[in-house]
Amino acid sequence: MEESSLDSIFHFFGKLHPLVVHFPIGLLAVGFFIELFTIGGKRQNLRPGLNWIIYIGSISAIISAILGWLLRSFDDYSGDLVYFHQNMGIATAVLASVTALLLWYKMKYGSRSYIPYRLGLTLTVIFLSITGHLGGDLTHGEGYLTSTFSEYQDIYDDKKSTELLSELKLVDS
Repeated sequence: MEESSLDSIFHFFGKLHPLVVHFPIGLLAVGFFIELFTIGGKRQNLRPGLNWIIYIGSISAIISAILGWLLRSFDDYSGDLVYFHQNMGIATAVLASVTALLLWYKMKYGSRSYIPYRLGLTLTVIFLSITGHLGGDLTHGEGYLTSTFSEYQDIYDDKKSTELLSELKLVDS
């Protein structure tokens, strides 16, 4: 296969990043909240499904980071925000992997405490939230989230949104 075809394939896979990125967000966030229900030895019937949620969430975080790297490499993305989002995404994938390994070790060897795994899961979800926020800033513009508060309304340019909405209304007519 010639190099330009291979580049096209990598570029295509990179463009799947916005789709795939929602899997680790949903899985790891839900896994975190389900984990809260198991604290103190309660609801251990949730454990088998929860373990799979964490494992699959970790794998999807790795895949998402790889696809994000491909997207940045084969598309026209640059700037500090892009690189900060990329580095946080890589850190999130690494933390998710460590968390999954800590859980696997706990299940395989029956260590007494869930604390290392739960600490890893908490850190993963914190990093995941920051990474997701940065990704939202990339796709919707910086200040998108805080633009709803009056003191931040000047930061977010709503003009483009208004123009797009009027174009959509014309198409709908």
